Amino acid sequence: MFMNYRDSIYEVEHHTIGAKTDDRLALPHHDDSVEIIQTWSDGGYFIVKNHIFPIKPGGVILINAMETHYSNPSNPDIYNRSKLIISADFFKTICKTCGLLEFAEEHIFQNGGACFTPAIDVAKDIDVYLKEATTSFSASDDKLVQSRIVLAIISILSSLISSEAKEPIQDTKHTINLMAKYVNEHNNDWENLSIDGICNALHISNSRAAHLFKELMGKTIIQYKNEIRIAEAKKLLLSTNLKVQEISDMLNFQHSSIFCKYFKNMVGCTPKEYRNSKGLSITME
Repeated sequence: MFMNYRDSIYEVEHHTIGAKTDDRLALPHHDDSVEIIQTWSDGGYFIVKNHIFPIKPGGVILINAMETHYSNPSNPDIYNRSKLIISADFFKTICKTCGLLEFAEEHIFQNGGACFTPAIDVAKDIDVYLKEATTSFSASDDKLVQSRIVLAIISILSSLISSEAKEPIQDTKHTINLMAKYVNEHNNDWENLSIDGICNALHISNSRAAHLFKELMGKTIIQYKNEIRIAEAKKLLLSTNLKVQEISDMLNFQHSSIFCKYFKNMVGCTPKEYRNSKGLSITME
């Protein structure tokens, strides 16, 4: 029924504990892919595009990974979720074959994503599907891996459709939704992202803007902008021949030593070590 899509299955995890740095960056994580995430923690938000969804035990979030998305769990250290990430083409092929393409287009590709809170028995069934998909992912038989992943996706989507458990976007948190929209629109213009700008856009006080930003993002605006800068630095280190000093200047660090310090604190290695670990060896002076 399906061509060989083994290489289109990117990540499969079951009950991973602890939020990764990339999970909490407001950037697209995977090009042209779909994420299915089930959370088993309680508290916090999941931001997809301009939408805010609650993190609830058993909740399922479907995401067009080309859209800006990130998690902000109340307790990142014990954040518990399962995840399945596959290419968008593979996902659409599955949905089209099984008559689920209209559902996928409406909830994922048009709106950026959707959140569902199914009954606990349905949530447990979905947990089993994700566990089986994770177990099969390490198998050497490509056809077996693919068939199990396809079965898991069909079962999950069918369960969500039959449960009618779609979580509405939280319009009651109108100001936070506006904040999410503003931050999303300024992801590519992070240098001009500021508390003053948020104040003017949302017509709220400076202290209120700072409080809401930290509630939404789980960090201060300075911490957020530094994360964006380091994420951009990682891209430049791998995709260009620019030296560390040049990258530091481009990202408006006062000195390359400060850039290297931030980079090591957030990534766990120096820019040179990061570039070399990816198989590149470009002069870094």
